[in-house]
Amino acid sequence: MEKKKLGRQICFYGGVFLVGILFIFYLWTSPLEVETLDIKFEVGNSLGITSSSGLLDFGRILPGMTVSKVVTLESDYTFPIRIDILISQDLLDFVFSESSRVVFPGESVIIPVELRVPEEALGGEYSGQIRFELEEIKE
Repeated sequence: MEKKKLGRQICFYGGVFLVGILFIFYLWTSPLEVETLDIKFEVGNSLGITSSSGLLDFGRILPGMTVSKVVTLESDYTFPIRIDILISQDLLDFVFSESSRVVFPGESVIIPVELRVPEEALGGEYSGQIRFELEEIKE
């Protein structure tokens, strides 16, 4: 009977320990902050210009054109951060940017975002997101 009780206690405390380790691992690997910008553009046969905050709007673009915009990110953190830049799956053939950047405390960085519309692109509206995941650089 004592052996059974000891076995249950070991399982219980082992489980608590494992959950604690998994929680610490989750905190260690999760991004510090995530910012997302919606991206929108329309493929058509004339040019158009639009602007809106919180939205990277390229307006109406002709097939075969390449257009660039910039996103400025400022760090108010007291430690260096790495920014991972992720483009949503549905825009991978159109939108291009660097994949990551290091930003030091108090620094401001400009990240170019390029839209390349293939000649064979079908007319219509396209939308997706560019995501900026910020992580502390641990020394």
